Amino acid sequence: MWASRWAALVTEQGTELVTSQEGYFKILSTSHASEYVGWSRRTDTVLQGLVTYESTTLDGQTAKDGKIESGLLSIYNDFAATFGGATDLQASAKDYATDLASYTTAKKSITDTINKSFIASFEYTFTNQSSVQLPKSTTQTYAIGTTAPDLSNFNVILAGPISPNGGVQLTANGSVTLFAFPAAQLALSPIRDFKVAAEVDFPIPQFVGLAKSTLSVSGLVQDLLQEPLGQKVMVNGVSVTNAGNIVLGQVKWSVPVGTSGVVIPISITSSNRTDLIKETDVKGTFGISYNFDSLFSKQ
Repeated sequence: MWASRWAALVTEQGTELVTSQEGYFKILSTSHASEYVGWSRRTDTVLQGLVTYESTTLDGQTAKDGKIESGLLSIYNDFAATFGGATDLQASAKDYATDLASYTTAKKSITDTINKSFIASFEYTFTNQSSVQLPKSTTQTYAIGTTAPDLSNFNVILAGPISPNGGVQLTANGSVTLFAFPAAQLALSPIRDFKVAAEVDFPIPQFVGLAKSTLSVSGLVQDLLQEPLGQKVMVNGVSVTNAGNIVLGQVKWSVPVGTSGVVIPISITSSNRTDLIKETDVKGTFGISYNFDSLFSKQ
């Protein structure tokens, strides 16, 4: 599906990038041949020293990392001092950088489109419950020791963008669960339950000092026609055992805290079953990490 766009990237921005790259190195190796050879030899010497370097300090890894950093920095400074006055090389480097930026932007556009393209999938799950014995039930009559019937679940999943720029994302699924070959004494209808669920995510741009966040609107409609026998029916992290309709809706704003990786979820939930609403719970997790290497490293 995306082969034509990728081919255009290769023949257009890709060709321009390779041409400018070859032009840069041609100027470097021909117009400044002696300087380039000298710098290359000095670079080899520095790199060889990094390969054979063995730290004898207590904090070996930190010391070795520092040696590598200083070695690479010396290579860069040597290059800048050697070719800093080469105006022809500077002009070629600017062209190279411009073409590299153009290629990177075009490639990101294609990969973003591919990653956000609409997809549909189907999955089938068979659950063998031959080892699960049924508990006492207020709605079923059967002999003690009767095993739970196997389950067949059919699920269709849709996901993808619903806005022109691909920012607003939709995820939806519809499924049905069937009792497979139930025991005759259970008197079950074939369908255990069916459900339809969907979530729409809206990106919220950065404002008032807050990083980019996401607003999610989701809903679930599920009809539990039979008491779940064996495998639990989980809705919003709660096990549901009573047959009947289930309606659940939620609006959630996920706010990241700077670059710490912490995300604060603020949500409002509505349901026809109050046991599925969990907004009264306020939970937080805090962690502290410390690099003990700093206790032993030499200043």
